Amino acid sequence: MLHLYSSLLAGYEKEVRPASRHDHPINVTFVFSLTQIIDVDERNQILTTNAWVHQHWLDYKLVWDPRLYGNLTRIHIPHEKIWRPDVILYNK
Repeated sequence: MLHLYSSLLAGYEKEVRPASRHDHPINVTFVFSLTQIIDVDERNQILTTNAWVHQHWLDYKLVWDPRLYGNLTRIHIPHEKIWRPDVILYNK
């Protein structure tokens, strides 16, 4: 697994959007799971919650042939090592 990890991150730049071409979009799927409503302030219209947000996208730079790595199909890479989409929450 260490060989795969090293191979995947060799030359990987987390600041560069992982698209095969600069004009190709990256589709990011968001799944929002509300786990708890902590407070509802009706007067100020503020809802305080706990929630999980799961993001999923295909990073073509992090793809490998499992046959070359002992049939390994999944690997954990810390989020600070890879590109992540910018997410901005706003109230409309």
